[in-house]
Amino acid sequence: MDVGFAYDGDADRCLCVDEKGNLITGDHILYIYGCYMKERGKLLTNTVVTTVMSNFGLYKAFDEQGYRLWLQGIKSMMILRDEFGVVFCNRG
Repeated sequence: MDVGFAYDGDADRCLCVDEKGNLITGDHILYIYGCYMKERGKLLTNTVVTTVMSNFGLYKAFDEQGYRLWLQGIKSMMILRDEFGVVFCNRG
């Protein structure tokens, strides 16, 4: 499988395309990797943190799988990571 990744200037946001040129958004990447981490027991609090800028479909997909989802502003995401042990978050 061929895949291409593109990052913004400071590499805190990412998009990718698959071998057919289909866009894989950051929300798609977050969902795929969240499921991957949960399946391997690495999503310790069963919680994913994302910003309010993420797509509603992402919230619904995580909810249907039984994840806890916290919606935060960008700066408060770092507080959640550091103080509450949430190990998986995206910027949106």
